[in-house]
Amino acid sequence: KLNYTRSPISNDSQYTFNTNEKSKYAIELYDTQQAYVINKTEVTKSDNDIKIAINGKLNLSNDIIKIDYTIHSDGTISVFNEFKPSHKLSGIIPKVGMELILNKDFELVSYYGKGPYENYTDRNSGSNKSIYETNANDMFEYKYLRPQDNGNRTNVSYFKVSNDKDLGILITGDNLQVSYLPYNHKQLNKAKHPYELLDSEYYYLNINGAVRGLGNAICGDLPLDKYTVESLGKVGYSYRIIPFDKALSEQECIQMSLFK
Repeated sequence: KLNYTRSPISNDSQYTFNTNEKSKYAIELYDTQQAYVINKTEVTKSDNDIKIAINGKLNLSNDIIKIDYTIHSDGTISVFNEFKPSHKLSGIIPKVGMELILNKDFELVSYYGKGPYENYTDRNSGSNKSIYETNANDMFEYKYLRPQDNGNRTNVSYFKVSNDKDLGILITGDNLQVSYLPYNHKQLNKAKHPYELLDSEYYYLNINGAVRGLGNAICGDLPLDKYTVESLGKVGYSYRIIPFDKALSEQECIQMSLFK
């Protein structure tokens, strides 16, 4: 589903974009899927795939959102997500992304991107792009006094999620930003301290085309313009969801991620 918000980090709180500010724009982004109004849907079939083109907007702001799904005969799904803000309502755009909800069997993670620890566009020069293995629980950062958005990875070419039977999905794309955590932004917002986070039933995979930077510090400056979503204007990105039912080597994952 569409997800254009995040749980505010400490540096966001003084310029907050969450619903406490009573901003209509923030409220729409807080539950993007709920605010999305579909204007037109077109379905095109061919011998090998089905394409579903969806055009719509956010209810109050008239921000344009276009989503294309192409379902291929091998089970692969190609996704295109485009966001064009109208700026009719003022407000900060935390990110442009989509969220997949997976059951907790799919804990194992392997990805080709910047790591091994969390990183954001304005905080990733110390992270090297490589292939890393981890799991959803270890991607969550418990070091913050107040639960907030965390665990992001930048410059991701593929992100593999699987269970212990080598069943799972491979997300491939160009310069994606991805997080995979045991909590969603609403659960994080409800807790004031990490110990208040309740056990979650699912894992939440966020596949993003753009994510707002972190800025300096809670007493410092906002992110530079080049690290904000607003500065990008229209944001469009593509990725593929590739199902698999056998062990995939690093070479196979890289090969499957080479697409245009």
